[in-house]
Amino acid sequence: MSLGPGTKLGLYEIVAPLGAGGMGEVYRARDTKLNRDVAIKILPDAFAHDADRVARFTREAQTLAALNHPNIAQVYGVLEEGAPTHVHALVMELVEGEDLSALIARGAAAPGPEGPGLRLEEALSIARQIAEALEAAHEQGIVHRDLKPANVKVRPDGTVKVLDFGLAKAMDPAGASGPDVANSPTIPARATQMGMILGTAAYMAPEQARGKAVDKRADIWAFGVVLYEMLTDRRAYHADDVSDTLAAVLTRDVDWAAIPPGTPPRLLRLLERCLERDAKLRLRDIGEARVLLSGPLEPPAPSAAVSPATRRAAWPGLLGWLVAAAATAVAVMTALRPVPAVPTYGPGTIRLMVAGPALEPGAEYTIDPTEAPVVSPDGRTLAVVLTAPDGKAVYLRPLDGSHMVRVDGGGGGRRPFFSPDGRSLAFFRSGGMWTMDLTERRPGLVGRLDENPWDLGFPAWHPDGRLLVPGAAGLWSMPASGGDATLMVASDASRQERFETVNVLRDGRLAVEVRMPDGVRVEILPADGRERRAVASGLERGVLADDVLLTKRDGQWRAVRVDAARFEPVGSSIPLSGVPEGTPIARSLAWIDGSSILRELVWVSRTGAATPVGIAPAYMRWPRLSPDGLRVALGLARDTAGRSTSPAEESTTVARRLGPWLAAGSVPICVLDLKSGARAALQGNSEPVWLPDGRAAVTSMYGGIARGLAEQVADGSRPMDTVLSVKDGDAWPTDVSRDAAWLVYYGVERDGRVAGTPDLGDLFVLNRRTKEKRRLPLPGYQRGGRLSPDGRWLAFQSAQRDTWEVHVRPFPSFDADYRLSADGGDEPAWSADGKELYFRRGPDMMAVRVPTPGAAGGWPPAQVLFTGGFARDHFGDQSYDVTRDGRFLMMRPAFISQIHVQMVFDWMAEVRARLAAGR
Repeated sequence: MSLGPGTKLGLYEIVAPLGAGGMGEVYRARDTKLNRDVAIKILPDAFAHDADRVARFTREAQTLAALNHPNIAQVYGVLEEGAPTHVHALVMELVEGEDLSALIARGAAAPGPEGPGLRLEEALSIARQIAEALEAAHEQGIVHRDLKPANVKVRPDGTVKVLDFGLAKAMDPAGASGPDVANSPTIPARATQMGMILGTAAYMAPEQARGKAVDKRADIWAFGVVLYEMLTDRRAYHADDVSDTLAAVLTRDVDWAAIPPGTPPRLLRLLERCLERDAKLRLRDIGEARVLLSGPLEPPAPSAAVSPATRRAAWPGLLGWLVAAAATAVAVMTALRPVPAVPTYGPGTIRLMVAGPALEPGAEYTIDPTEAPVVSPDGRTLAVVLTAPDGKAVYLRPLDGSHMVRVDGGGGGRRPFFSPDGRSLAFFRSGGMWTMDLTERRPGLVGRLDENPWDLGFPAWHPDGRLLVPGAAGLWSMPASGGDATLMVASDASRQERFETVNVLRDGRLAVEVRMPDGVRVEILPADGRERRAVASGLERGVLADDVLLTKRDGQWRAVRVDAARFEPVGSSIPLSGVPEGTPIARSLAWIDGSSILRELVWVSRTGAATPVGIAPAYMRWPRLSPDGLRVALGLARDTAGRSTSPAEESTTVARRLGPWLAAGSVPICVLDLKSGARAALQGNSEPVWLPDGRAAVTSMYGGIARGLAEQVADGSRPMDTVLSVKDGDAWPTDVSRDAAWLVYYGVERDGRVAGTPDLGDLFVLNRRTKEKRRLPLPGYQRGGRLSPDGRWLAFQSAQRDTWEVHVRPFPSFDADYRLSADGGDEPAWSADGKELYFRRGPDMMAVRVPTPGAAGGWPPAQVLFTGGFARDHFGDQSYDVTRDGRFLMMRPAFISQIHVQMVFDWMAEVRARLAAGR
C-alpha cells in the first residue's frame, strides 16, 4: 500500500515516504495532537488479513513499547484502521540521520589511512551503543532477531538508535527473499516446529538459519557480523542468493585476514567469541562486549601496521605485535573463554586459543590422546590429528588464516611433523611416510616404514633432509626426497628399550628419549647415531633441548641448564607447572584442551529406533551393562562435585574439564543405577568389565608405577585388588567368562620379546584360579575379545595393517579361525542367549547367526541389522552393549561444534629466562 503526502491515518498525517523493506513501508508523519514528527511503519497487506498474527503483533508491540533506552528507537503505539483499508501500522520515534549501511558504504568509497571500513574510533563508538541497546532489551527478555546495519540509525551527533526491536517475532510475516541477500526481506517463519527460519540471511546465527529456537545469543552473533562489517567494509557472509548465504553461515568462517592489522587484539578476541557457531560456546552476554568496548583499548605495536595484502607474508611482524600485547591478550582470553586450569606462563610467552575445523553435522569426531598438535618451527602453521568418521585425519591451520583444512588425502594419517623451515609437512599413513609442500598441499609417499603404527613416537625432520622416526624397533631414518626407512639405531632387546621421542639439536646431534622397564633415559647421539651417551635416567619423561634439560619425576617437571659440550647440569633446577601430558616438548607447545562433543546414552531397537535413557549428555565412553541390566559402568566426565548437570551447563564447562583426562587417555569411571540415578566412582582408566555376580568390575591401571589389571567392588567402597601385574607394558580387560574362571584382556606384554616386533594389541586369556596365561597365536594385533555365553567361542577383532576385521575361534583350543567380516568390522558382542554375534561396520550394526554344534557349512554371512549415526570410540574400544531382551545400549552425539587448540608460543624462551633468573 502506497500513501501520498497529506493522507490521514487517525491522528497522523503522512508527510513523505522514508523507505520500504521486508517489514513494510515506512513514512514520515505528523502527530497532529502532540505536534511532533514520527515514523509510521505500514505492515504488509498479507499480515493485515491474518487475525492470529495481528493479535500476536499487538501483544508484542505492547512489550516493545515498554523499552525505554537512549539507544533504542521508541515505540509509541499501534495504529489500526478497519475496513476498507485494513491498515495496521506501528508508530515509532523518528530518528534523523543515516543508517549504518550507508555509513559503511561511504567508508568503502573513500577509505581512510587505516584501510577500508569506518574509522576505528567511530566503529567502536557505534558498536558500544549497539551493545548497550541490546543489553537493555535482553534484560527485559526481548531479542531483536533481525539486527543488521539497515536497522541501525546514526544521528548527526553520533547517537546510535537501533530500530525494529523484536519486530521480526511480532510480525512473523510470510514475505519472500529478494535479490539483495544482505537486505533481503525477513525470511518467513511460523514457529520452529515448521522447520522455517526467521531473520535476514546474511546476519542470521547458525541456529536461526537451521530453524531452531533462538535466544539472545542470536543477537550476539548478529552483533559480531555487524562489527566485522564496520571494521572491514565487507559482509562476513555474502552470496548471490539466500540459500548460498545460509550455506556460508553454516559452513564457512569469515575472512579474518580482511580485518585491518591495527585492530586491537582484544577486539579481535571479542569478534571470535561473538562468531562462535556453537551457541553454547558463544559470548554469553552482550554486557561483556559493552564492558570491553567501554574501556581503553591498547594500541598495537608498530610492527602490526601491515596491510591486508601483505599480512600473510608478514607473520614475524605479527608475532612481534602479539608479544607486545601478550599480557592484555591473556587477560582478555581468560575473561572471555573458559580454559583449562593450567597456570599462566610467563610474560615472554603468548597463549592463544585457536578454533579447529567446523565439524560436520551428524558426524562425530574423537580426540586421540596419543596425537598431540604440533606447531611449525617458524610459528606459521598448526597441524592437528583427529579421528574423523572415516578414520584418522590430519588438519592444517595457518595461524594467519581463518580455518583448518584436511590434508591427508582422505587416507588417514598420524604423527605429523614439520620441516625445519616450516614449509613442508610429513606424516605416517598406511605403513609409509608421506610428505607434502604446504603451498601445494598434495601429499606424496616417501617410502615404507616397517613399524607398527601404534609403536611410533614423536618424529623429527633433520636439517640434512632425513626423517627421523622413533619406535619400538629403535630409531628409523629415511630420506625426505624418497626411499624406504632403515634402522639407524636398534633397540637393545636385553634392556627392552623403546625409542619415544627424538629432538634435533642446533649442532645437528640428536637427543632421544628411550623408555625401559626401570624408567626413561635421555641420550645424546651424533648425527649418524653410532655412539650413544646417557644424559639422565630413571625418569618418567625427559627431553633435552640444546642447553636445557627437562625432566619429570614423581609427576613434577623440572628444568636445568646443561653445559652444551659435556651435557652436565649447570646451576640449580627450577620447577615447571602446566606442562600438558602427552605433548611433545618443543620451542612452542600446543594441545587440544577439550572437545565440544557430548554424547547421550540411548536404547536402540533392532530396527535402529533410539530412545534416550534419561542421563544428561556428557563426554562418555565404554558403556557396559551389569549382568542384571540394572546398572551401567562407563567412563563419564562430570563436574568436580559429581552432580548431574544440564546439557547446557555440561557444554559450557566441558572444555575446562576434559583437557587433563583426554591428554592422559582416561575418563573417570562411574557406575550408574538406571532406575534411581545413584552413582559410584571407580578407580582405573579403561573399559570396565563386570564379573558375573555383578558385585565387582575389572579395570586397568596404567600411567603410574603399578600397571596391569585390578578388581574392585562396584560401589567403590574398597580400593582395588590387583589381578595381574605387568612389568613392562599395559593391559586392558575386555570380558570375563560366565563361570568367572577366565579373564580376557589385550595389551602390551613384551616379556623379553625381540624389540620392534608388533607388541600393541595382543590378545590374552588368563585363568583367574590357576593364573595360567595364554597369548592368542595371531600375527598383527588384536582387540575386543568377547567370550560366548556358553564358553565355546572367542570373538575378537584383528588387524594386520590398518583395517580391523572380526574373527571367531573355538575356545579354549584356538585351533580354527573364522573371519566374519568382509570389508571391515570391529567391536564384537554376543546376544544374551548366545545365538547371535553382533559387530560394527562403520555406521552399520551387523548380526551373524551362531551355528549349532555339529552344523555343516560353518558360519553364515553377516547381515546388516540397522544403520545409524551412533558414537564410536577411538582404538576400536567397545562403544555399546547388548541388553538381555535384545536391545542395544549405545551413545549418540548430543551436539557438534568445534575442536579447540591451546598454544603457547616460544615457551622454551621463557624457561631459559627463568633459569637465568634462578626462579
